[in-house]
Amino acid sequence: MAHSERGRGAARVRGGQPGFGQSSEHPSNTVHPSILKQARRTGILNLSQRGLSVVPETVWTVQEDVPEDSKCVSMDNTDDKWWDTLPLTKLILASNRLSSLGEGLRNLAALTVLDIHDNQLTTLPKALGTLENLQKLDVSHNQLQEFPDCIGRLTSLQTLNADHNQLVIISEEVCSLRQLEHLNLSNNQIEMLPMYICLLSQLKHLNVSNNKLTHLPPDIGALTSLRAFDATHNQLVNIPDEFGNLSRLEQLHLRHNQLHYLPVLPNCPNLKEILVGNNNIRGLTAEHLEHLGSLTCLDIRDNKLEKLPEEIVLLRKLERLDLTNNDISTLPYVMGTMKNLKTVVLDGNPMRSIRRDIVMRGTNELKKYLASRLSDEELKPVAEEVSHSHAGLPGQGDQVIRAHDLHQMKSLDYSNKKVPTLPDDVVEAALEAGVKTVNLSKNLFTDLPHNLSVLAPKVTELNLGQNRLSQLSKAISQFSRLQMLDL
Repeated sequence: MAHSERGRGAARVRGGQPGFGQSSEHPSNTVHPSILKQARRTGILNLSQRGLSVVPETVWTVQEDVPEDSKCVSMDNTDDKWWDTLPLTKLILASNRLSSLGEGLRNLAALTVLDIHDNQLTTLPKALGTLENLQKLDVSHNQLQEFPDCIGRLTSLQTLNADHNQLVIISEEVCSLRQLEHLNLSNNQIEMLPMYICLLSQLKHLNVSNNKLTHLPPDIGALTSLRAFDATHNQLVNIPDEFGNLSRLEQLHLRHNQLHYLPVLPNCPNLKEILVGNNNIRGLTAEHLEHLGSLTCLDIRDNKLEKLPEEIVLLRKLERLDLTNNDISTLPYVMGTMKNLKTVVLDGNPMRSIRRDIVMRGTNELKKYLASRLSDEELKPVAEEVSHSHAGLPGQGDQVIRAHDLHQMKSLDYSNKKVPTLPDDVVEAALEAGVKTVNLSKNLFTDLPHNLSVLAPKVTELNLGQNRLSQLSKAISQFSRLQMLDL
């Protein structure tokens, strides 16, 4: 039995990892010739997860050390000829134990991708600056405290990932990377961004989340190619006015900061997503909202909002609104007219003017309720946006809106008419549309209108508030699906 165990152990050592003579517990710092041969054939050398503590010298000389058998011209030997070798364009040394890179890096001038993430690097070699063809550099998950000055010579660099390091200052040399499109500096100790960041004219994505930023340089407003900006988990107290000049910005993530107000963004017509949750924002104004016509998602949860302005309807394309954990007690009734709004999250707010059961029914029911509370005067501006092709109902100046409510929202709003009876033609139109919500508030009814019974099989909400009811007809028992009765 003991002999058998020794045999299996020996097999593990001989097998090890491909290309190495030892197991992962005792890694070798040499590379098997077959791996180098493959690298010369494809131009790609992948040495990730090899347990390397130093880069094998053969990596730096892979293009020079062509085996003698490859130089032999023979009809019987057609593999790996010297004229078939490709220059190394992609070198992956990720997930090892490297504490440094050798200066031999300068021998790989054709590199376009260098991936050395997840190591123990504290510095980068000066030879890095010789890689003029490099397009992507990944040094994330290391222990870098600064970039070398030579990084500014990487004139072809398009992507720089340096997240999860110990960077405190970003040198001005980074601003020389004029072709840079993606810059990830998240999860560092950065306290400020360089003033000349404005020179990165091609930058599309900038991630500085999880740092120690207290402010942003005004020059950041010159990044006219920027589409996504993420500064989540910092200490920002305000956003410079120049930020409003980012004309191509689509995503703005500022959660977990110390902002007291939403930035005014007058020239950001493409902005689709704003996440400003977990700040100290106390209010929104028309000035904040009037420029955000393309916004589809607004996350303003965990702030100190006490109310929403009616100008919220200016966000015509808004689909999701997260108001979780604020101090909001009511909502503007005009929110009921926001056609594209699919989700409103209100958890953790002291809603006093809207019953909890209405909120709990979901966004569509909430919108119906808000719309039913609108007066005629409040509805007039909305009426202009509704197609006049719908048949109207009796009324003065609000026929189109009433028809829209009937057919689209299944809601009959005949409130504030100051009438003692309900016209038959109104009931007939409501019956044809299959309405489920009926609002007869602010009238002169003394009892349940007799002709309303024809709607009973489908009505779930009935509002008879602010009338002159002295009794309630037994016909109310016919409303078998009624969930809400407001008297």
